[in-house]
Amino acid sequence: MPNTCGLLRAIDEGREHPDKKVCMENLPASSQVTLKLTVDSTYQQSTIVQVDILVDEVVLLRVDKQSCRDINLFGGAPTDLGLVKPIP
Repeated sequence: MPNTCGLLRAIDEGREHPDKKVCMENLPASSQVTLKLTVDSTYQQSTIVQVDILVDEVVLLRVDKQSCRDINLFGGAPTDLGLVKPIP
């Protein structure tokens, strides 16, 4: 899929964060990639966050959830950020 992007939004988003949208020039079929997206929202407050997956600026998938107030990563940071891998 050409021009594939992940876009993160929050209901109470403050200033626009430069890492709220990450794009890949090409994501091959039957492949996956881990992206790190960041949004600026109110510290330690619950909010709704939304992730969009876009191809050529067309939304293919939209998921929203209640955010977690704890900003620590459980299990540590992923080591395969940006690495295109086959879907198992």
